[in-house]
Amino acid sequence: MTDQRPSSNRSRLEDLSLTEALGRDTPPDLTKRILAAASRDDAPTPVRGTPSLPAGRTAKPTMGLSRRHWAGIRFVAAFLLVFSVGLVALLVLRKPRQPEPAATAQGNSSPAAVDVKGSRNGGEHAPVPAVPGPQTPVVPPPENTLPQELPPAPEPGPTPPQPPMPAPPSETVKQPPQQPAPGTPHEDPPKEPGQGPVIETPEPAPEPTEAADPWKAVAARPQAGRVVSGEVLVTYEVGGKQLLPPAHLGSAELRQGAQVVANDACVLALEGGACAQARGTLLLECDNLGVLLQPADGEIYADTLGAGREVRLRGFGHTLVLSGGALVAECKRTSLEFSVLEGQADCDGKRVVAGKGSSVSKRGLGTVGEAPRGLRDSRLMRGLAAMTLWRQGFDAAPVQGLQGAQVEPRSAGELGESAPGSVAAAGGADASVGVVFDTFHTTLTHEVIRVRFRQRGAGSLILQCFNPDRNDNFGRDLPAGKPGEWQVIEIAAGELRDRSTGKVAAKAGLRFSSLSLHAMGDGTNLEVDWIELVRRPTFE
Repeated sequence: MTDQRPSSNRSRLEDLSLTEALGRDTPPDLTKRILAAASRDDAPTPVRGTPSLPAGRTAKPTMGLSRRHWAGIRFVAAFLLVFSVGLVALLVLRKPRQPEPAATAQGNSSPAAVDVKGSRNGGEHAPVPAVPGPQTPVVPPPENTLPQELPPAPEPGPTPPQPPMPAPPSETVKQPPQQPAPGTPHEDPPKEPGQGPVIETPEPAPEPTEAADPWKAVAARPQAGRVVSGEVLVTYEVGGKQLLPPAHLGSAELRQGAQVVANDACVLALEGGACAQARGTLLLECDNLGVLLQPADGEIYADTLGAGREVRLRGFGHTLVLSGGALVAECKRTSLEFSVLEGQADCDGKRVVAGKGSSVSKRGLGTVGEAPRGLRDSRLMRGLAAMTLWRQGFDAAPVQGLQGAQVEPRSAGELGESAPGSVAAAGGADASVGVVFDTFHTTLTHEVIRVRFRQRGAGSLILQCFNPDRNDNFGRDLPAGKPGEWQVIEIAAGELRDRSTGKVAAKAGLRFSSLSLHAMGDGTNLEVDWIELVRRPTFE
């Protein structure tokens, strides 16, 4: 029988080393005894127990283990312990690899390694070897099934792009950020709401293409009127602060808030068809009712005859309303005296008719009586200028064209003027020059028609206007004057009569669509320099 004790001693030594490494049993410290024995006679390290040798064999002395040999044994034991624990944990914790249902059903499973991206043998990472798991009993496959060992699957071609799956309505699908192409500059992705403050960079203001015009800001305000004649000083103020520097204007539009200073009488065409003439200081305001005049000093004449809106004069906290009439007023230190020339004026619920006058102070409207003669004979009324309602020259062809004539140039000597120009010329039997109004013209009280002309060979003239409402002309026969000389004829619109009966006068409010001048004769020549419609106030 073979003796197994050496093998048993080796196993026991390994058990003791494992026990010592795990910390459950520490052997006695024999360092001093071993060192003492080694110093005496270098005796071998005694081993517990005396091994029995078979007959006929000689026992060999056992060499003692030095200190460094014990250190190596401990290192080996520790390594074996860690390796054993790791191997056991790997076998116990790792689950067996199960084949995918889809691959089993289709029979395309293969032991080839699959990379982390799911492509067969084509990924960037090395294949991961399968870790053996616990053995499971092999179940024989049913009939008509595929064999367990399948031929290797063919190399797949490029996978066609699959359409994205629609997301549920209540969920928001977040797309992965796109990676920039190599060489493109890096840009930070946009921040989502709630991920930090978003700093918005304001867009730079466009550079001005032209210098700012201060008059454009004023032009945006409602128009109160325009200067027809006379030189005035115009300023604009807002809240007591001067908006624009004073400007001397001979003819310009007047806007809301214009303050007019006129040393001599100036003529103003007010918004809505009314007119005013003033000397002194005057503030203009306007709204949907009309124009509000607020004189600070001097005299003012206001005329709303035939106008579509009223004119109001305000002084000392009270307002005088003029509608369909004319009046003259003078602003004094403590009152605004006025006289109604035509129509009527209302103030504080009281009415003042033509030929009457009164005054307005802080206490309101004063006693109404006869119109003061001083206002009617004032310097302003003596120099009251005509207001131009419409004018047509011929330096350029009229917008609506000419009737029976054409535009021809003339020198300054031929015109009898300081500068050359053009005229509307016609010739032949009963030569005529006619113009068409841009819009229907409605006649006003005290309206005057003025024409500058020159004729040759005419025995008489006819001036007439066409009225579309009656389908008839309203006109008047005039003397021809001296042939070859420039002359100006003036005729009041109220003097025109209908041509069919000659009994109906052209009263204020009658509409005209055209105006014409005829030179009556067999061989005539007619030249017209200009035509205008004016209002010339004349009172009894």
